[in-house]
Amino acid sequence: MKDTVFGGIYQVDEEELSQLDDYVEGRETNLYDRKSQIIIHEQGKTKAYIYVMAKQNKSMLKTAIPSGDWVCFQNDKT
Repeated sequence: MKDTVFGGIYQVDEEELSQLDDYVEGRETNLYDRKSQIIIHEQGKTKAYIYVMAKQNKSMLKTAIPSGDWVCFQNDKT
């Protein structure tokens, strides 16, 4: 599995974040886990949240994306 993934970075405040996701820390029914991590991008580094599939939902992952780039993966399917 690759250590590099591609995605977008969005700046939101706590209120906007609560409207965008349904994550509750420690809740067993979360679809994903939210983690704080340093993200490297064209302008440097930023601390941001990343989202990864929660352990209890790993069986939902059916297809590996070798490049780590979901957008390219979707475009290649068309």
